Amino acid sequence: MEKYLVSVIIPVYNGSDYVAKAIESAISQTYRNLEIIVVNDGSKDNGLTKEAVLPFLKDERVKYIEKPNGGVSSVLNYGIEHFNGDFFVWLSHDDVFDPRSIELRIQKWEKLGCNNKIIVSTKTKYIDKNGNKKFRVAANSKDVNNIYDILSSTINGCSLLIPRDAIKGHSFIQGMVYMQDYYLWAELINEGVRIRVVNKKVTFNRIHDKQITSTRMDLLIRDYGRFDEAFVMPLFEKKEYRQLKRIIFAFTRRLSVRPFYEDYIEKYRANLTVLKKWNIFDSLHVKCDLLVSKIVGILRGVK
Repeated sequence: MEKYLVSVIIPVYNGSDYVAKAIESAISQTYRNLEIIVVNDGSKDNGLTKEAVLPFLKDERVKYIEKPNGGVSSVLNYGIEHFNGDFFVWLSHDDVFDPRSIELRIQKWEKLGCNNKIIVSTKTKYIDKNGNKKFRVAANSKDVNNIYDILSSTINGCSLLIPRDAIKGHSFIQGMVYMQDYYLWAELINEGVRIRVVNKKVTFNRIHDKQITSTRMDLLIRDYGRFDEAFVMPLFEKKEYRQLKRIIFAFTRRLSVRPFYEDYIEKYRANLTVLKKWNIFDSLHVKCDLLVSKIVGILRGVK
């Protein structure tokens, strides 16, 4: 039997369409020493979510819990408080794992010296509502060492294997729907935790029109403002000017919410200009990035 117990937390709310696929992908892992906790976050679908989960309870590794609705962060925080494993893994109810997803993460963590300050991530493929591969322009997932790396990476929360010692005592901010995971990763990075990536796309992120993250740009603005205040603006006090400029360049490539990011770009650029840490070459870099971004946006039909 494998040495380490891995706890997989599956939050679900009105998720009868996809949750069975998520659970199947968890119980089918080649790494077998798992605790799979499915938390029904107060679904209001006449018991359909519960019906989808119940057949899997014959696997003794699967536990089913119901709680009043509180949002995905409340479920993940419940998981942090109650999981029994050596590692914490999050699997959204509409995402799925390749059978070797957890095994590859464990192997990578062991190769890196079994360090509890190391989180291991896989790379991610995007799929549509039917499970078919979906084309999506994005930066490659990469190792994360600082705030810029968090913002420029496409690391998915469900791709992470987090040591118990790294996450215990922490929590996801309730009420955030876009940035609650990045906010926690940033807190951990500031405590010396690092994220290292397995060069395999073995986590599958499903993109569909029912996701709140596909429909509420106002919530992104709210959540990013909170993240910005906590982790980006303090970089001025730390005189991390190079990291700030790299963040600006990363923002110019964010197609779907470009108008929002352009406001932030102007703010950072103005501050850096006053500090004489901005020059004509930086401006040219931004203009080139914006031009390439707009061309890609046109090709993709992004307004």
